[in-house]
Amino acid sequence: YLAQLGDRFGGADVDATMTERIETGFRAICAHENELKHRMLEGLQSIPNVSLLGVADPEDVQQRTSTFAVAKKGLAAQELADKLCERGIWCTAGNHYAGFWEKHGATVEGMTRLGLLHYNTLQEVDRILEA
Repeated sequence: YLAQLGDRFGGADVDATMTERIETGFRAICAHENELKHRMLEGLQSIPNVSLLGVADPEDVQQRTSTFAVAKKGLAAQELADKLCERGIWCTAGNHYAGFWEKHGATVEGMTRLGLLHYNTLQEVDRILEA
């Protein structure tokens, strides 16, 4: 699978070894996820009353994962997750077994969690931000 990603999206040479194809696949995944993260971070900054846990600067995408813990003022984490799920955006809410939430400004209930991976598109990020 990773080798095929390297072939299709990473520009691996036709004569590349399996290792080279896999490495190229990983680089393609990283580049695409960084693009998704950048779009998400830029968009979140423009939404009033939304807070994000973790690195928020779009220029620092390499410093964070593509999982986003967000909160919207006036909505409990589960309420926000329910509203997003009603619009076809899969997400979860809670503390996700992490005991550090309160130290970072979240309530005991946690935050709404959205995850992006290499199979997501920029259009899907836009749908999240519009919801």
